[in-house]
Amino acid sequence: MINLQYTTEEYATDFIDKMRPISTTSIMEDPDIVSLLKGNCLDDIPLGENPIATLECFLQLFIEREEYEICQTLVNVYPKLLNN
Repeated sequence: MINLQYTTEEYATDFIDKMRPISTTSIMEDPDIVSLLKGNCLDDIPLGENPIATLECFLQLFIEREEYEICQTLVNVYPKLLNN
């Protein structure tokens, strides 16, 4: 896992484990994910959750799946995700 800035390794690992059975194709067909990749859905993440932490978990998920184009899109739309 890359150095996490906005969440814990435990939270990211749990997120990835829960998403593991869902194919990348299914994830990318979800309208909320499409909106996320366009930078439009931070307001849709439930209160009490850290939106940037959720984005960082998605980034970790796509890194693990070697979906680097999706990773690049995420960091282009959300440059905060880049490690400084």
